[in-house]
Amino acid sequence: MKKVFNFLVAVFFVGLTPLSAYADGPISIDVPNNCTATDAGGATHAFPQNDSPSQYLGICMLEAAKEAGLMSFTLTNDPSFGLYVQSVNGINPGATEYWAIWNNGVMAACGIGCIPLLQGDTLSLILTDWMTNVESTTVALQVNSLLSPPPPSSGGASSGGIPNSQLNVTDALAYLASKQREDGSFGSPFLSDWVALAFAAADTRDAKTKLVEYMRTTAPTLSSVTDYERHAMALLALGIDPYSGTSVDYITPIVQAFDGRQIGDASLDNDDIFALFPLLHAGYRAGDTIIQKTTEFILSRQGQNGSWDGSADMTAAAIQALVQVRMLPDVSLSLIRAEGYLRGERPDDNSFSTSWVRQAISALSWTPSDWMPNFFTKDDRLAELQQSDGGVEPELSDTQTRVWATAYAIPAALGKSWPMLLQSFSKPTTISTSSAIQITQATTTSTTTATTTATTTSLAQIARNTNPKIKTPITATTTLQLASVASAPASGFFTHLWSVIASFFINLL
Repeated sequence: MKKVFNFLVAVFFVGLTPLSAYADGPISIDVPNNCTATDAGGATHAFPQNDSPSQYLGICMLEAAKEAGLMSFTLTNDPSFGLYVQSVNGINPGATEYWAIWNNGVMAACGIGCIPLLQGDTLSLILTDWMTNVESTTVALQVNSLLSPPPPSSGGASSGGIPNSQLNVTDALAYLASKQREDGSFGSPFLSDWVALAFAAADTRDAKTKLVEYMRTTAPTLSSVTDYERHAMALLALGIDPYSGTSVDYITPIVQAFDGRQIGDASLDNDDIFALFPLLHAGYRAGDTIIQKTTEFILSRQGQNGSWDGSADMTAAAIQALVQVRMLPDVSLSLIRAEGYLRGERPDDNSFSTSWVRQAISALSWTPSDWMPNFFTKDDRLAELQQSDGGVEPELSDTQTRVWATAYAIPAALGKSWPMLLQSFSKPTTISTSSAIQITQATTTSTTTATTTATTTSLAQIARNTNPKIKTPITATTTLQLASVASAPASGFFTHLWSVIASFFINLL
């Protein structure tokens, strides 16, 4: 079965005109709020699909560009992986090349059929050699307008893989702002970092501006590698360069904790899981040794039941990390097993209260009807925990717990996984190897609340970057890169097939 997966490789390709043709910026496209695409076999496909959010218009942007004479492409409908773009203008990738796709400067977590678009969004496609990281043909398209745009969902805008829950995000953000200190922080570096991720998921204007200024000018006291990972995620979420945007380089200590096999404490996996978030947004690629070895270590720590540490939360964190490198060997199979574990752990009423699990579902690009019936029930647990002041958790709980839980809940309610929140920065030309920073052995803080039940250590990711060159590997043509194009199911049949495969591996192991 594993060998079958290694050869089920989908090719996502959009090779266009030479790079110089786009030197003046992305091409503006008027995108319809629905479209019909025809595959190479003559079958038609309507977008957005009935079981998908109305903002899933990535394929419609390409169709509009084709109709305007800007490009031509061929679609293939794979029975296992769904619809993907096979070629453009007759050009196909080489043996070690793939088309990287980025949405608003953030690595896309799924294929072209599940890319959400709003006015002003940018979709970038770059032909990349995964072995050498050499980039060639590039195209960047920007949404000039959405023709007859769909009405916004209740509870705030969402650009993630799952519709909004009934949590009142506006009130939740107001609650966090009310707890912000005069200096812009939220007390401890731990809370400030997690709130940064929440603010990255939804614009909070003044409160976010104050937090950005605090982060730029204040160097928190950090000790473990997970502290550095979490804080680097917070900086990336706020659009601050983790290398040079403050007085401290927060990436180099993470890299220095790599022993050639794994990062940090060899008895833990949380420091490896959370390392992938900042590193992959700080100039490191899937082909780099540190990423490949760390990924291998994470996979080696997966339990026979598909979980990490027997925890739904840590498994959800691992899923969000691994979707970024699903083109690496064995990652796609690992994600299937992890999904099977979460399916087996879901409550009888199908309503997870755990924020991280909701984000993992979004990272996998499943819609509620694909994942489970009535994912957000009439009496949504996450919303039920929200109090009249907008905060999550009972008002009798201590402020730290409520700020923490509320910060977790906001990205989850908006359907935004951590990779969707983080901006990307390049590695500096030279990186100091003589850092005097001392990192102690990482420890896992296990804090359980009704909202997050998170065995946490640190971290978070964020936000949009309008640079049209930001990119994301979706698939490749080699057996070393497993298919990742159609992580969002294209039909009821595929949904059923995916569930059967997941169940098979869980039962097998």
